[in-house]
Amino acid sequence: MTAQWSLSSQITKEHKVGMGVEGRFHTLSNHNNSVINKTESITDSATGKTLFTLGYPNEGTYYNQQYTKHPYEASAYLQDKMEYDIMVINAGVRFDYFNPNTKLLADIQNPARNHKFDTLYGVAGRMVNAEEKIQVSPRLGVSFPITDQGIIHFSYGHFFQIPNFENLYLNSDYIIIPGQSLSSISGNPDLKAQRTVSYEVGLQQVVYTDVAVDFTLYYRDIRNLLGMELIRSHEGFRYARFINRDYGNTRGVILSVDKRFTNFFGAKIDYTYQFAEGNASDPYAVFYNNQTSPPIESNKKVVPLDWDQRNTLNISLTLGYPEDWSVGLIGSYGSGLPYTEDVRSSQGVRFENGGIKPSTMNVDLRAEKNFTLGGVATTAFVYIYNVFDIKSELGVSATTGRANKDLNSRYASQIVGLNTLNQYLNDPTSFSSPRQVQLGFSLSF
Repeated sequence: MTAQWSLSSQITKEHKVGMGVEGRFHTLSNHNNSVINKTESITDSATGKTLFTLGYPNEGTYYNQQYTKHPYEASAYLQDKMEYDIMVINAGVRFDYFNPNTKLLADIQNPARNHKFDTLYGVAGRMVNAEEKIQVSPRLGVSFPITDQGIIHFSYGHFFQIPNFENLYLNSDYIIIPGQSLSSISGNPDLKAQRTVSYEVGLQQVVYTDVAVDFTLYYRDIRNLLGMELIRSHEGFRYARFINRDYGNTRGVILSVDKRFTNFFGAKIDYTYQFAEGNASDPYAVFYNNQTSPPIESNKKVVPLDWDQRNTLNISLTLGYPEDWSVGLIGSYGSGLPYTEDVRSSQGVRFENGGIKPSTMNVDLRAEKNFTLGGVATTAFVYIYNVFDIKSELGVSATTGRANKDLNSRYASQIVGLNTLNQYLNDPTSFSSPRQVQLGFSLSF
């Protein structure tokens, strides 16, 4: 449920003031029930194949949990748009509040909530309330002319992002699988919000009557990214829980050319060159790194993040006469995203996100024709997604850097299940969606 109120007023010729408040009240219900192997493996005497008995675990176990939570949040803002002859200033401040409205372990080493450890380690009570989260975020934007057809613009701001609720409430009963192996994960309702500080400066210039160019430099510093820590219980069991431990930054340049729609033609081209780096991309990295023997050491330097796409180009073209017909094309190109190579393909040395996936391309088309049918305004249209049916490789093997080609398949044991090894490797979700054509019409009465 959401409640909002806002107000804006041009109080003077130079000042337009805006303000607002918002409250959100959530009801979150989740029941996680996984199919697991309930018995040891058995062998079919007739075929010699290994079989398993699958089923649902009992409720209240690690693989069968449910919860209902009621988090709530509130925000307020105040801003002033100041317009003067020499510049325009947008200044404001935003207030954010979040309450996870739940409890967490007072002693994270006591997930079983054994009373003897409450006394032994001096913890007053087994569960305590998660803390409220508050942030005040200033925002500033300035633009001023340098010629009659050009301006310089600058912006600075703090931004606040609440963690996904799943990361707060996962395994909220703190059920830990006994044993020395690391197989249990819990959420953390005391997670802080992700904070981003953004800086941007640019130049916008009209070069022809209907053509403008914008050149922008930006930098974003990101803190409190999600990671994990490993905890050993008083009984000696290990489990992982989410914490705020990772950081990152993005920096880059954007060049865009915008041709306003005139004389039956319009176009926009924008190119971005960007670096996105941090100490980890995957919140589960620590958990996965500790599944091996010996464990893989976590990064101590910045590496490319999963969304570190160095080159991005987008082109949109529009042709037509809007009252009669129109044709639009949108094309995109992206250089390859990083991936972590397998040690077999990297000469025994493994660096997180040290490999680069193949680049991606796509072209979409939209065409419309307006006419009158029986006195009713009608529009016929055709949408074609991925016009050239390009198979961009999205998911790649760590051994080859290509989709559906895995060198480790030579070491695969017998596949138990419905699919063959080749069917497993030829996963269509590793590629972009194939060409899709939609035909239709709309009526305006």
